[in-house]
Amino acid sequence: MRIAARYSHLNGEEYLLVHRPDLWEEVRSEILPMKELEREMSSDVPYYERDLLNVIRQSRGVLAVPLVLVGVAP
Repeated sequence: MRIAARYSHLNGEEYLLVHRPDLWEEVRSEILPMKELEREMSSDVPYYERDLLNVIRQSRGVLAVPLVLVGVAP
């Protein structure tokens, strides 16, 4: 498997790593299969592309917690 995509909301990952490394442990991260890998898994598994669109749609303001999404492909 390989990491196929990453999404850091409002550059939150970069900000935390540089300015607040003490908070890095509190970051909420999600490792999700990409759509092509999700097809090989059991039904109704969340996948990267869908969750990314949901985050963008729902977080027109600022998220309550830093968030990093990682997409994994075969």
